[in-house]
Amino acid sequence: MRSRLDSVEAFLRWQRGLKAALDDRERQITICGGTGCNAFGSSEVEQAFREELVRLGEADRIPVKRTGCHGFCEQGPVVVIMPSRVFYPGVRVEDVPRIVQETALKDKVIRELLY
Repeated sequence: MRSRLDSVEAFLRWQRGLKAALDDRERQITICGGTGCNAFGSSEVEQAFREELVRLGEADRIPVKRTGCHGFCEQGPVVVIMPSRVFYPGVRVEDVPRIVQETALKDKVIRELLY
């Protein structure tokens, strides 16, 4: 367990360290885990992404990560494909295979799924 941060400066140092450790070139699928997205079914969408990646043999290469709120709660579940930062709101389980095939694997944007 992390020790308690005793100042704003300590928090900012900790935050900078976390950001520095991120590899913004890593291919990954991020799914909002905020309250709004959860209410719209982000857990089911997350599971569908994991299952599709396993089915395609890509689960070790493309991680699925649950994040905090992306700030677009009324459009949940929100999915962002990294490193291209393609933002898909209102993702449904039935959208997942296409997002994996086109965006996660081929870096193609699916225009009709954009906001």
